[in-house]
Amino acid sequence: VIVYFPFLGSFTSTPAIVLSAGHFLLHPIDSMREFPKGLPTAGCGLPAHSLFQALSPYWSVSIEEWFYLLWAPIVLIWRRSAVVAAIACLSLLALLFRVAYVGHGANWYWYGDFFCRLDTLLVGAGLALWLYHLQSRDAADVARHLRVVFIAGWVAMALLVGIFLALWPFMGREVRASVLFAAFGTPLIGLATAGGLAWLLYRNGSNALVCRVLRLRAVVWVGRRSYMIYLSHVPMYWLMNSLIRPVAQGGLWLAAGGALVLTLGGSAVSWMLIEAPLLGFKRA
Repeated sequence: VIVYFPFLGSFTSTPAIVLSAGHFLLHPIDSMREFPKGLPTAGCGLPAHSLFQALSPYWSVSIEEWFYLLWAPIVLIWRRSAVVAAIACLSLLALLFRVAYVGHGANWYWYGDFFCRLDTLLVGAGLALWLYHLQSRDAADVARHLRVVFIAGWVAMALLVGIFLALWPFMGREVRASVLFAAFGTPLIGLATAGGLAWLLYRNGSNALVCRVLRLRAVVWVGRRSYMIYLSHVPMYWLMNSLIRPVAQGGLWLAAGGALVLTLGGSAVSWMLIEAPLLGFKRA
């Protein structure tokens, strides 16, 4: 179980997704007629009642690790034009997979699939490469490019609002089971996030309220350890929940408090012994 989630957790639904895409390409008209008309009721989250469930956030680790493993050689070996073409083709493939899977009457499990999340990862990697190449330009030119990303982020946010209005009423509903959100939701969220980061880079060093808050020592401390906090918080809650709730009244809050302490403490130790030394090698 511990090996499965970090490395293979993002391929659970891949066979069904590929079959749905094949059906969509062979019978496009019939497939579009089968598109779901309403949204199912959303679940109440994933209670950490077992170690298997507690490791559920690790599907994102699987996606990231496989992306780094497969994408890095392409960037290092291929020409820039070939990299751009690969981004475009793979993004269209991801769009097809999501639409076909949801449209074939399936559910929202595309959300944790490697191939269905490729376009968001690829666009993010493309933006990172673009900004990296901008480092050699003057500050005014960099600022202009950051403004372009910022404006694109606002456009993405407006389109997201339009999607949610089209899905209204969506409160208590599983929007990820919508063909419209499956097609465009995650890429737009990624682009809107990139726009926000571009604004922060553009206003870096200013006295804007958001910038001042993000410079607070506590926020910086959490930010540096945020990835390990994300990875460990559900397993820590499962551990505390298993130990405390059977023997204590009001164990829910005790388990949550204990999990918070263990998560922050474990993340601090991880930063000190693993992450900071590894980042030191990178700077060297």
